[in-house]
Amino acid sequence: MPDKIAVLVIDERPIVRVGVRSVLAGIEGLVLVGEVATSQEALRLGQERPPDVILLAPDETGRSSSETIAFLREGLPAARVILWVAHCDDERLPQWVEAGVEGCVYKNEPVETLVGAIRAVAGGRLWFSGGIVISLLQQGIGQPPAVPTTHLTPQERQLLQLVAAGKSDREIGHRLHLAERTVRYHLRATYRKLGARSRVEAAAYAFQLGVVVAPEISELL
Repeated sequence: MPDKIAVLVIDERPIVRVGVRSVLAGIEGLVLVGEVATSQEALRLGQERPPDVILLAPDETGRSSSETIAFLREGLPAARVILWVAHCDDERLPQWVEAGVEGCVYKNEPVETLVGAIRAVAGGRLWFSGGIVISLLQQGIGQPPAVPTTHLTPQERQLLQLVAAGKSDREIGHRLHLAERTVRYHLRATYRKLGARSRVEAAAYAFQLGVVVAPEISELL
């Protein structure tokens, strides 16, 4: 994780952006590189001052939230995206995950929760507010292939358990005594075996396949 986490905020409402700016300005270890109204502005600014985390309020006009996430991930591939939502949209949640979102936080959460989410996602973790985790598990994200758990090696099962617990690649490597690069290599191979396109899908598939149980994810993700 960088010494200072660079955060870029996207929200159409100026008053909200001012509020977020004042809140984040006083948080140690965070630096606000900009607050803009649209993803196009975010892309222009992000190319000059690359963010580690993008905090996105999913109410941009003219483009769906999933399209916005995909646009940002393509234009600023090093940045991780957190959605900042008023409520969990069960219909759009799978689309958000498919587009590459790595965190989703309710707007009524305490500031400490939002800051914790930013730090977690910047460190390579996933972060979803409790109600969103429950929705994620109840509906399932995508349809995993019929991969019997017996076809997963003990190491792959352990990797999925740690991913579902929200551990970063570095933390997984420390736990398994592997180099971080080696962890990424094995995770990519495991994702391909499952047909998972993201860390979030891999965690959901691990639950659906019985590799981990719901309490493990809901408490730790």
